[in-house]
Amino acid sequence: RIMKARKVESLDNFLDSVTHLLWPRLKTIMDKQIRSVRDGDSRKLGVTELHAHYVSRRYAEFTCSILQILNKGNRGGGGGGGV
Repeated sequence: RIMKARKVESLDNFLDSVTHLLWPRLKTIMDKQIRSVRDGDSRKLGVTELHAHYVSRRYAEFTCSILQILNKGNRGGGGGGGV
């Protein structure tokens, strides 16, 4: 899809294959990340502070980065909101 918009359709099949190979691993990693945040015990992280814990902040930054990468692929198709 991205390569078609850029008029490089010959890479579409290759990039689709790469996506199909990498997607299961990314899903596994994201599921483990979500499970670890959900199962985490905040009392084990240390003293209570008013600021976000660094693990939560890093996870939020990571998730935001992934969403921005995915959103860039949808921009060329038109209609999507920008970040």
